[in-house]
Amino acid sequence: MEQEVKNVPALSKWQKKDLKRKNRVRIYEPSKIPTEKQRKFAELYLSNGKDKIAAYMGSHNVRSQIPTRTHKAAAERLLQHPKVMKLLAEGEARKHEVTKKVFEKYAITEERILEELARLAFSNPTDVMEWDEEKGITTKPSSEIPDDVKAAITEITETELKDGRKKVKVKMASKKDALEALAKHKGLMKEQVEHKHLVAAKLIIES
Repeated sequence: MEQEVKNVPALSKWQKKDLKRKNRVRIYEPSKIPTEKQRKFAELYLSNGKDKIAAYMGSHNVRSQIPTRTHKAAAERLLQHPKVMKLLAEGEARKHEVTKKVFEKYAITEERILEELARLAFSNPTDVMEWDEEKGITTKPSSEIPDDVKAAITEITETELKDGRKKVKVKMASKKDALEALAKHKGLMKEQVEHKHLVAAKLIIES
């Protein structure tokens, strides 16, 4: 009666023939090609923020929206599978190469990022608008608005009212988010600290 031996180390063609002839053993070597589910798991894992449970449930078409212990254990085993680990390493390498090219193309540096955050954090609404008793609130011509302030403007809309007047809404980037990012970079606050006095700047101007 033939015996079955799995996961036999790689043998030469002649060694396999000799082993079969002497011991009548059928040799099963594991495939080196990842399965479709393994590929899908790796893709989902890299694209969903490395959530292994969500990647497992998505790659195996699990209908339940609540993961069980079985799902969690299976996801962990799949994450440690050699084929999956190789797919993840290749995916990370491709991602790193793409990121590197983008950074080089647009000259993205730490200094530029901090400069842009500073523009958002320290923008002043009075650089966009002005007011007096006669004219009320009016917007400044774009030619008079500094480039640093323009970079902080995210939206400008103009609406004509029934009486013929025009309402201009200028929405500026969140000072709160930019200030928090800068404060974290300088080590001035922890991730969980919230500053309620830092509010998003949303300016509505009527003229």
